[in-house]
Amino acid sequence: MSQLWFSAFCHLIWYVIVGLWLRIWKKMSSKFDIERFDEKTSFALWQVRMAAILSTLGILDAVYGREVNAKMTDERWKEMDDKAVSTIQLCLSDATVQEVSRKRPL
Repeated sequence: MSQLWFSAFCHLIWYVIVGLWLRIWKKMSSKFDIERFDEKTSFALWQVRMAAILSTLGILDAVYGREVNAKMTDERWKEMDDKAVSTIQLCLSDATVQEVSRKRPL
């Protein structure tokens, strides 16, 4: 009887651990829904939402410039900057992406 109880207890612990891991993973892989910026969108509201998304992703410093975190390696800075640019581009309308890409080559 004690082996059966121990086995059931181990299975219960396993399910709890897996359940917690799945909840954490789901939160980490959250998708953010933001209206794409175009000429009709309020830039001020879009900017606040983008700052929140970039902060959640841990890449907001890329917007404020390197002097915010001078200790960062060049490789980490480039990685963070690339992620920030990509995230911002994904939150722009097609027409706006085309306009921006004319001014800043990829």
